[in-house]
Amino acid sequence: MVFAAVALCVWGPSYGSATDGWPRADQSVVPYAPLPPAGEKIPTTRVAASPAPAPAGTPACRAGQLHPRIAGQDGASGTEYFFYRFRLISGHACELRGRPRVTAVTRPTTGPVRFVVGSSKVGGPWRGGVLVDRNHVAALTVWFSDWFWCAPPLTVKALELDLPHGGGTLRAPGVGTLDGCDDPSENPSARATVDVGRFTPAHLKEAHEVSAWAAVRVNEALGKLTAEAGAKVDLMVTLHARKDTPLAPCPDYTLSMDSASGEVDETHQLNCAGVTTVGPDGVPYLPAGVPVTFDIQFTAPGASVPKLIWMIRQPDLILGTAGSLTVTTPSTSPSA
Repeated sequence: MVFAAVALCVWGPSYGSATDGWPRADQSVVPYAPLPPAGEKIPTTRVAASPAPAPAGTPACRAGQLHPRIAGQDGASGTEYFFYRFRLISGHACELRGRPRVTAVTRPTTGPVRFVVGSSKVGGPWRGGVLVDRNHVAALTVWFSDWFWCAPPLTVKALELDLPHGGGTLRAPGVGTLDGCDDPSENPSARATVDVGRFTPAHLKEAHEVSAWAAVRVNEALGKLTAEAGAKVDLMVTLHARKDTPLAPCPDYTLSMDSASGEVDETHQLNCAGVTTVGPDGVPYLPAGVPVTFDIQFTAPGASVPKLIWMIRQPDLILGTAGSLTVTTPSTSPSA
């Protein structure tokens, strides 16, 4: 029997190592039990999007109330993205809703040049009005695509945004010179496109699910293990919970061994019933701040495993670690 203390890293929430202030308590190792997978799902709590949409009755923003600026940009493959922010500079709270109409003021030109405006899904599922007040800022993504159309270089001095709901025209900073095709003569009549997203809150957190195990982690790192082919290997997997975390339902874990002979996955249910901390309802739980160690057994395969992965994986939770296992030839007694 080979024993290996498993030091685990975490893909998910991290709350520091066992040496930086975690309360410690002695607890026996939860014994290994060869349980079949149960497929039980750790419950989740839905967290609403924040901030909330503008309250009903909030008036539409007027152009004179807002100060626009470019907060950042990004780009690749002929498309340049510009991230605008809009803050309130006068008047009372107001809302921005939907998608504005955009006119690009370019140079050289005798007047505004209206780009081809494409459709956009930027803004995700956000559909409500965006509250703009002293504490809330609105955001808008605008991007230019010139590579696809092989348009000539163009300097955008300003953007004129026709605000929805009769808010007037807001003049926003331009984006500078956009590089065109290497040889714009290939398509001299091409026109760049500008795509415009919807107004969204500048610090939008979309609605999401939070796992009941969000405060659980596995810590440190899985080392290089060695075992004889066919030997039983014990991995000591330690879980830490930042708050008391019930073990009902009890999740499955998967042990993946990727070697030259192929990948083998073993899935078992964690032995939650072996945990000694039990609540008044009779349900075992991971106590806050107290490490709980589980014995995880498997049989060493016939070939070394460069990548050994232990993982609890659920739709809203991934906890796991990666390491390696060197497999040696079983020792034999010399012949008489």
